[in-house]
Amino acid sequence: MCLVYAAGHVYYSLFLLYAGFKCYFELIAINRNEAKDKKNKLSLVIDWYFPLGYAYFLMPKTFVRRILVDNDSKINFKEEFPTMYAILFVHHTFFCALLLIGGLVLFTLSLEKGQYRYQFKRLGW
Repeated sequence: MCLVYAAGHVYYSLFLLYAGFKCYFELIAINRNEAKDKKNKLSLVIDWYFPLGYAYFLMPKTFVRRILVDNDSKINFKEEFPTMYAILFVHHTFFCALLLIGGLVLFTLSLEKGQYRYQFKRLGW
């Protein structure tokens, strides 16, 4: 860890992304049922949705920092790419919230239907 700190900001950020992705996929693999996941068409999308959302959340805080972009003398990012500037810096929290809500909706859509309805009928509810 000390070597990663000593390597610099970019390498530490890359290490954070690598560790986040690795932990996420290891946690998924602990309780993975391959036969059940083959039936679910959204499982591959969901598997990659949250780590990529995590990368988007970290991007303006690590790699493309606002202070570096605003003080760049070669490229005026704010005027040349106003949409990207707004997505990465101005409305970043809003887009992260939308990604989180979208992920929750995707997860809800991926759940199997009717499993609990049968159990409640059997119990007389």
